[in-house]
Amino acid sequence: MQLKVFALEQLVDQAESTHGVSLSTAARQALIAPVLEAQSFGSSVSDKQVELSIDAIVKEAAGRNDPLTGNAKQISAVGIANAIHRKFCNIPPFCAP
Repeated sequence: MQLKVFALEQLVDQAESTHGVSLSTAARQALIAPVLEAQSFGSSVSDKQVELSIDAIVKEAAGRNDPLTGNAKQISAVGIANAIHRKFCNIPPFCAP
């Protein structure tokens, strides 16, 4: 099944709430865009795996001070990119097989 933008936004909202952080607009897009793109190319990653991966990335980002904001409560797109890098390659569909 393919997740729509609204459902992905809800997953990001849930991850923000769970980890007590606020993501910038660009950080949210950095999480959502790769999922939409992977789906458009026929990715078979399950909705549950996408949910777990978004949560894992936000959790990782929340565990360190963001390189742009200087704190762990306000996460930028750079903070998300760094979190993806640190979790590479255990976060489908952010890391293709």
